[in-house]
This record gives sequence, C-alpha cells and structure tokens, in this order.
Amino acid sequence: MSIRDANALLIVDDDRSFGAMLGWAFEDLGYDVELAGSCREAVEQARAGRFSFALVDYGLPDGNGQQLSMRLASHLPGLAVIIMSADRAGALAGMGGPPAARALLQKPFAPVQAHALFREGNAAMLAQS
Repeated sequence: MSIRDANALLIVDDDRSFGAMLGWAFEDLGYDVELAGSCREAVEQARAGRFSFALVDYGLPDGNGQQLSMRLASHLPGLAVIIMSADRAGALAGMGGPPAARALLQKPFAPVQAHALFREGNAAMLAQS
C-alpha cells in the first residue's frame, strides 16, 4: 500500500501536448504531476494510491471524465477531481446528473483556477472533519 502524497496530481488528457503544458504549469504551483492519456492508464496509475488530486478531460478515447471520476474515487476515496472540457455544455448534457467531481472547467482555463478549487475544497473538507 502506498502513502497518499498531499501534492500528487494526476492529469488525464488524450492530447499529450496539452497535458504536458498543464503539467508544467501545475509543477510550477508545487504539484507532483503524473500524466495519463486514457481511462485505462489513469486507473492503472490510481491503483498506486498516491494521488490527492485529479484533473480529468471529459472526452477520452476509452470513456468519459464523469465515469472515470467515479472509478478513480473507488480506488482513492476523498480524491479531489476536476473535469475539464472544450465543450462544457456538451459535457454537462452528457453527464446526465450532477458531476462526480468538484467542478467542471471550460478549456482553456488558467491553472490557478483549478489550483484554487482544489485548495478551497480541501480546506472545506478539513473544516468538516
């Protein structure tokens, strides 16, 4: 069993260039970043148990961000997930219910937006416990 890293972020996007650019930005914000290009890769990495955060694209080649968020949460209870999409309205319509994530961000977005959402949510969770 692995110990959860308070700054470990999993970025899941099939656009490897976009994922790498996000990764660099989040590393500058103090995160330890790993990249995955599909649901399958993300679940494999989540099994290591080290992530506290996940930034997940809605449209992936082998599933969608909503489904993946639920799968990741089953491996990592308490995982803070943000779903991102270039088509926010389409992603919301495709979810068919409330997102299994902290937020849904429209691409492009400033990484500091996601950083603030991750940190605000963690502060709220600590206050409730």
